[in-house]
Amino acid sequence: PATEVVLDVAAQEVRFGGQRIAVEVRATARDALVNGRWDAIGELLDGLPAVQSRARALPYLAA
Repeated sequence: PATEVVLDVAAQEVRFGGQRIAVEVRATARDALVNGRWDAIGELLDGLPAVQSRARALPYLAA
């Protein structure tokens, strides 16, 4: 293939052969790709202390 295809996630478009096509990228996926947040499980684990703290503050979850 001689045609270069560019997928611009930040701009939400595909460019090739002088054409531009608008595409939709889910906001969370776009943020992960643009900002380098690849490890969703790691982010969840990093947030665990905040979740536990909030759970302790809720009367129906506090034990």
